[in-house]
Amino acid sequence: MAQASRVFRVFVSSTFTDLEAERDALQTLVFPKLREHCAESGYSFQAIDLRWGIGVEASAGQRTMRICLDELARCQAVTPRPNFLVLLGDRYGWRPLPEEVPAAEFEAVRAKLEPDAQALAGTWYRLDENAVPDEHKPPGVYRLQPRGADEETAWNHAQRVLAPALRKAALAAGLADSDAFVKYTASATEQEILAGALAEDVDATSVFAFYRTIDGLPEGSEAKDYRDLGSDGTPDTEAGSMLAGLKERLRDRLGADNVETYQATWQGTAPFTDHLAQLCDDVRVALTSVIDAEIARLPKIDSPERERAAHEAFRDERASSFEGREEYLAAIGSYAAQGAAHPLVVWGTGGSGKSALLAQAIADARTAHSGATLVHRFIGATPASADIRSLLQDLFAEIGTEYGIEGETPSDFNELVRAFRERLEAAGAQRPLLLFLDSLDQLSASSGAQGLSWLPTQLPEGVWLVVSTRPDEDDEASSAEAAESTTPRPMRGQLGTLQRTLPETAILELRPMTLSEGERLLAAWLKLAKRTLTAGQRSAVLDSFARSVPLRLQEGQHGGLPLHLRLAFETSRTWCSYDPPAGIRDKVRDMVAALYERLEHEHGPVLVGHTLAFLAVTRNTMGLAEDEILDVLPADNAVLDEFRSRSKHEVVVGRIPVIVWSRLYFDLQPYLGTRSSEGATLLAFYHRELAEVATKRYLEGHRAERHATLAGVFRTLADPEGDGTWTGRSRALAELPYHLAGADNRDGVFEVLTDFSFLEQKAARVGVVERPGSAEGTLYTGVYALLDDYDNALPVFREE
Repeated sequence: MAQASRVFRVFVSSTFTDLEAERDALQTLVFPKLREHCAESGYSFQAIDLRWGIGVEASAGQRTMRICLDELARCQAVTPRPNFLVLLGDRYGWRPLPEEVPAAEFEAVRAKLEPDAQALAGTWYRLDENAVPDEHKPPGVYRLQPRGADEETAWNHAQRVLAPALRKAALAAGLADSDAFVKYTASATEQEILAGALAEDVDATSVFAFYRTIDGLPEGSEAKDYRDLGSDGTPDTEAGSMLAGLKERLRDRLGADNVETYQATWQGTAPFTDHLAQLCDDVRVALTSVIDAEIARLPKIDSPERERAAHEAFRDERASSFEGREEYLAAIGSYAAQGAAHPLVVWGTGGSGKSALLAQAIADARTAHSGATLVHRFIGATPASADIRSLLQDLFAEIGTEYGIEGETPSDFNELVRAFRERLEAAGAQRPLLLFLDSLDQLSASSGAQGLSWLPTQLPEGVWLVVSTRPDEDDEASSAEAAESTTPRPMRGQLGTLQRTLPETAILELRPMTLSEGERLLAAWLKLAKRTLTAGQRSAVLDSFARSVPLRLQEGQHGGLPLHLRLAFETSRTWCSYDPPAGIRDKVRDMVAALYERLEHEHGPVLVGHTLAFLAVTRNTMGLAEDEILDVLPADNAVLDEFRSRSKHEVVVGRIPVIVWSRLYFDLQPYLGTRSSEGATLLAFYHRELAEVATKRYLEGHRAERHATLAGVFRTLADPEGDGTWTGRSRALAELPYHLAGADNRDGVFEVLTDFSFLEQKAARVGVVERPGSAEGTLYTGVYALLDDYDNALPVFREE
């Protein structure tokens, strides 16, 4: 189901060369205006046109249709409406070979092929027994194999022979009346339309179609780019019939209001384009009307509910497929059941699974303590949660709402800490309160948050507080050497403070996961992914997991870090049954480095390195919104140079093809999580270790450059007119000073932080929380963000 967001993501489906003029006109004349129009209301617009820029990497890897359909599904998930735009001409278009076919089905179809086609099928398709597409059918799928640079001639011959042969064989195998028949017969465009417009669960009001027909279109080879021709050079009547049927079904589903038609006239070697102006106007009006209706429907200002929903989504993500850890869940459950006068601290090294453990403990507590009030925050999941002032204000307000306690939120930090503690006491006197705070180490340093003076060490009756943290860097580095010790070690930093102020029983160390727990977790992940592994591949994963860290458990037990297992799983899920178990390393950071090396080889070292550097250099590694990434990549000259060297395409309207990012996104997706900031959904590293390896690998010596590129993008987004009115996106207002300071841009920092228009806009529009029904009304925290800007800017003005 689509989820409300501040992004309008519209997938553009069309055939290739015949509608190039229409797509270029939309890219140049319509989509930039829609981006500007959405930005005026604090929203983003993305047109996902994958027809331009499909490079040799995507097509040679036989991933084109998978990428297209996955991107379409993302548009539907991100944007309720509008999310799909169809352009159809006189050409049915390319009918791709199926990228994968269930084993039993493929063997039935192959049996109906002629000997020459059978031989080609045996060459280009290979059985992957690691795929488990349906638990009720035999495992395994036949995969279309990637092609090398020297195989283009052989591949072109295989396509010409296999495409019609497989269609004929599928018909002979009795698949004509099944859904499976589509992948053999339908064009790429029809497959997109089936998913984006004709599926039963699609809202027809989210789709618009535009048909163009050419009067006087020749029937011979001179029109090969505009109509389907058979192998003999005459019109392909089957394709023509399928196109006509597709247009009719689409019109019936969408209705007359959502389908527009245009007539072009053939002139010489191409159609005349006098219809383009009307097409552009119609597309702009149609999309604008629906976008405006959605903007009016969606909330305009962040609310407490939005903040809580972000943390709930983060909890769901971390708790998915949770396995094992019964000992630690029992300890947390016992604490919540028996109560104590102090908090419970869960600590562990990076990758030990603290967030996942707390996420599952929250779910268990909801069941075990249904009569209690449960409040949780995963610090760092949103910018507000990483700032101690915003975090305490948010908790103060939520607890007050849950218990019906009135009282103004203090602006002075010390008063806020005192009021927060008083609110805990008032709440616990009414009914039990369970408060979970994950990742105290993720708090920013403002207001002395890292010192934990704000954290109550003595709790009022009826209040339980569970927190988690990790050791500081030096202590964490020595953890492996001390792993065999069972004596608690004195720590530094936050953890040392907690050890000194709380009883020993209040400190719970999360040790590595046992091998048996790891085996169960790997099996659960593989089942969700509909994958399995060969015996040798499974051993490679689990043996490396067992070597990932020394284990302080009973003698003879083996185990490792959950993060290591997660990284190994994500690597292994890409293995076919005929692949060697490559890319597995014994240490988490070595696993991450191996991942980045593989991505560099697949997508280019500059694109990968700079993209990950941009994510890593953000404030608290909170990440970037997807449209910000699409803006920053073409703003980076090195990325553009690499793109030009790897592609035959030129950059159009200052943007690289979306498919370049899409290919990288789908390979990065398992390693990214989502965050929320100023109403935008951000893509960020799933785990801190991923960010730290990216920082060391891609940022050392280049930090100021990356900050400068991001500052340029955010400046444009914050002041789109360039007139100093600063009426652009609130998120850009929030981020610009940080990146100017990071770029050591003294003049830029001085300019914005002494510009009263900027200060006024940021104070009024950043960190605004709407609290309907509250006596305090709307909460404005932008002024505190400005104070952080000034603190962050001070080093820029140090004496030379």
